[in-house]
Amino acid sequence: METRRTTIYAEISDSLAKKSVIDYPLSAAKRDLVLYLYAGSLPGGLQEIQKEAGAASSTADSKTKPAGAPTQGLKISTTALPPAAVNTAYTLTLQTTGGTAPLT
Repeated sequence: METRRTTIYAEISDSLAKKSVIDYPLSAAKRDLVLYLYAGSLPGGLQEIQKEAGAASSTADSKTKPAGAPTQGLKISTTALPPAAVNTAYTLTLQTTGGTAPLT
């Protein structure tokens, strides 16, 4: 929460020091002050925690999966017998990082 507030404070200070009134009008300064106030509040802190948890979850999901784990789940391929045959055969395969393997 303090980190976010410090970042917004630095943006406000830089904008006031380096930009003219035309480039950084009163409405923009007011908007930034409201963001600064919100960053230091309880809802702002909870929002920051939620954002960090989402980023951590995204990082955990992007890590490699163990060998043998399905990469895209089950892949069902159907192979029909020639039209003259009475039956139709289906072959189920499991696609993994090591290749595909038929399911029996």
